[in-house]
Formats: sequence, structure tokens, C-alpha cells
Amino acid sequence: MKVASSSPIQIVHSSDFHLGVSYRSLRGKGDLTNLRKRDFRRNVERIVEYIIENNIDLFLITGDIFHSPQPLSDDFVFISECIGRLASHGVWTVAIAGNHDRPRIAERRSTLEGLVKANSPYFLYVDKLRDRPISLEIGGKRISIVAIPYIHRQVLKLIDSKISYESYIQNHIAEMVSDSVFREADVRILMAHFLLKGARFPQGLLPYVEEPVINYSNLLPDKFHYIALGHIHKPQKVYENAYYAGSIERIDFSEEKDQKSFNHITLDGDSCRVEQIPLKCRPMYTLSIKLPDAKNPLNLLIEAIRSENIPKGTILNLKLNLSEAIWNVIDSGWSHVDNLLLDELEVFGYRYFVENLGIDRGRIMEISKIDVRRQVELYIKNLSIPDSLKNRMVELAGHIVDEVESGEA
Repeated sequence: MKVASSSPIQIVHSSDFHLGVSYRSLRGKGDLTNLRKRDFRRNVERIVEYIIENNIDLFLITGDIFHSPQPLSDDFVFISECIGRLASHGVWTVAIAGNHDRPRIAERRSTLEGLVKANSPYFLYVDKLRDRPISLEIGGKRISIVAIPYIHRQVLKLIDSKISYESYIQNHIAEMVSDSVFREADVRILMAHFLLKGARFPQGLLPYVEEPVINYSNLLPDKFHYIALGHIHKPQKVYENAYYAGSIERIDFSEEKDQKSFNHITLDGDSCRVEQIPLKCRPMYTLSIKLPDAKNPLNLLIEAIRSENIPKGTILNLKLNLSEAIWNVIDSGWSHVDNLLLDELEVFGYRYFVENLGIDRGRIMEISKIDVRRQVELYIKNLSIPDSLKNRMVELAGHIVDEVESGEA
């Protein structure tokens, strides 16, 4: 395939902003959810600044702009201002819906549709499969985008119970690439929010359990210059032209070692050059401590924590392995641990778990403010029911927790 011979097309690909995610389960000082919200917004602003400063032509967002399909008004206003700022510089923004963006009640519609209905310039939002590819003209080049928002497998069953998820996706792509709009384009892009086989993510992570997996060959990859993916939070190149941009911040402790970034793509003739641009993120750290029976377990715990040299501003996940008797001693003096973490070490916030060896070896108990999501997941996983039903229950319970945390309920 050849791209038109004039100046290269410059594209930025980002994904999974999750604006509005709650951090109410953390112990700390102040309103941690709002403080954490600033972290996410800063990285969105950094991406916008980069796009403007580097004369980017096209901004691709592959889903989950918000953590809830009905975001709080300040989150919607924030992203609207960012899109408007890019539009004022003539930058096209194309976004697709992720699983968090899709309303779970049929009567509700995505908030981002408001920008589309208002004819917001240089902005397209795709929350359902289109009849034809997107067609844009930028810098004298014709750009065609096949956009595949998140499609829930249960929705697909209602559409066509006889076709597999993968076949449905493949058939749609085949239909789009046969369209004259696509065939005559100089630049051809696929945007999608799903799991691609071969991608790396934490095994057993509940959001991905039993999710349909798409094979690379079924994307008809030779038809596209670049395949922009969302859903998996770990930034990565999966195949030659297929990339997950990843999330813009560390959202939970499964991501604590991830270097977050966004992609800068330069399309010039046959060349597709992709550069990962790193983002500054708040550190997350899991600290596991096993305490023996001792006369001064609280002092031992405090010294063990202090010896770790935990950076200021860290979100800490503290796991304690000890007996019930030792926990009772530590629990009575927990204010000293709290003061150490929040006042002396100045961590941003923390949560802690106790593995109680004295009662039920290996059972994890939430001792701090209850993490409802985790407790529900553990409860469901221990039920004697088929795995497929467990996963469906976990998904529905997660939706309910999302709504409660976002203030929808």
C-alpha cells in the first residue's frame, strides 16, 4: 500500500482515560478521589499539549474515556474543553466507545453524543457499528477509518445468536474494506476496543475473564496501515501494525509496574513509524510483610515499612501475613502505622489486607475500609456454580459498584 507522497500524516493514539474512577477504598487525607482525578486530567492535558506542539493531524481515542457511561458533569466539561481546544487548532479527534462508555440501560445514551449532536467541529464519536467507514480529508490525503466500538457478547446474541463473536467482527471488517471509500483512501486505519490474541495482560484479571478473543488474521491486517486498540491497559505492540496504547494512568495495583504512554504515529509512504511517548504517573507499590510471633510486633511492622524507602505520594497496597494474636496487638495500635504512612512517609493513600493464619490459612480479609468490589468478587468466585455464571455475576456486580461509586445510583 502507498500513502500519498506529500508530507507525512501525524497521528496520536491514546486510550482508556477512565475519567471519574473512584478511589474511595483508600485511606488517606483529604478527598482522594478528587485529588486522584487531577492525576488523570494532567495526563490528558499533557497529551493535548503534545498534539498541539507537534502539529498532529489526527487524534485517536480507542474507548473508555469515562469510567462510567453517565459521567459527572465536571468530567464531561473537562473532556469537552480538551476536544474544543484541539478543534481550534484544526485537529480531528475520532473516539470509539469502550465497555465503560456504553450505557447499560437501553434508554440511556452516551454523554459524548451531545458533542456529536451539537455538530462539534473536528470531532467524531462512534458507539455503534457504522454502515460505511469514516472518511476524512487531512493535508490533502484521504483517510479512511474502520471503527469498532466495544460490542458486548450478550448484545451480539440478541443480534444474531448463530454467529460467533469473532466471525461477526471479521465479517464487518470485510464489508468495510470492500467499500469504495476505504479502497480509494490514502491512509487506512482500524480502531477497536476488544481483546486481541497475543496481547499481554495480568492473567486471571476479572474484567477479561471469558472475554471474546480476536485473532490477528481475522482483522485483515494487510489492509491497514495502523491498527489502534483499546481495552487492555498495558501499552504494547502486539503485531507489526497493531498497538494497544494502554491507559493513561495506573488505575489499580495490577498496573503498578506499567510505564504508561501514548503513541505518536508517522505515516509516510510505505513507512509507519510508531513512537511511545511516556507519561508521568503516580507511583503504586505493593508491600508484603510476614510478621513472626514476637513481643513487639507493632514496632517490627513500623520498622519494616520504614525500611522500604517508599516514595512520597505513593499509593500503597500493604499485605500483612500474621497470626490472629499478632493482628490483635497491631490493630490496637494501628494509629501509629497510620501516622507513619500519612504523616512521616507522606504516602498519597493506602489500603491493607491481613492474611489471617490463625483461623483460616490463606483467607484474605479486608481490614481497612471495605473494598466492596473485591469482596463481592471473592464471594462469587467461591460459589459452587458454573464458571460462565460466575463471570456473568461478577460483571453485573461490577456494573452496580461502578454506578454507586460514580453517584448514578
